[in-house]
Amino acid sequence: MHPHIQTLLQCINLEEKEQAQRYSLDQQHTLKQLKIEGLALHPIIVTRKNFGYADYPEISFKLSFPPEANMFKDGAAIECFIAGEDPVKGVLMNLDGKAGEFRLFAPDFPDWIEDDGVGIKLAPDTRTTSIMKKVLNELENNKSLYKLFEQLHNNDHHAYFRALYLFNNCHSRQGKRGSRELL
Repeated sequence: MHPHIQTLLQCINLEEKEQAQRYSLDQQHTLKQLKIEGLALHPIIVTRKNFGYADYPEISFKLSFPPEANMFKDGAAIECFIAGEDPVKGVLMNLDGKAGEFRLFAPDFPDWIEDDGVGIKLAPDTRTTSIMKKVLNELENNKSLYKLFEQLHNNDHHAYFRALYLFNNCHSRQGKRGSRELL
């Protein structure tokens, strides 16, 4: 395996561990601390429940306070929780001021979803990191992409600019944005 691929995989593993530690709700990371850091919204008031995409439970909620929610972006991995119960993984669909919606990755609503003390907190983004790891692990099997990867990750800066030029021309011919537009 290419040494840069190994390094990237190690970095992804470190990021996963850091996210798991940062978002954990335990004796080290109290709910109060997570709320102060903008990593938890608690309590939420459930305003609507329905089954949405692929029959996953979807919850609309409101907050009785202005949230410190700059970390809560649409599509963020979350966990819905209440003290004494296992959290349920989900995804934040949107958050606009004091109102929001999220989808749970569960067959049904938890029994406690409308109880007092329900909240949501950010969770590690295992979906994205698993995709990144899969692509890196399979990169050597894709000859054209692996060749480009090698060109980009050697110390020859001319190869980098050649690859960037090829990338730009390839995407321009396909009607996609070129690298200059991405900068």
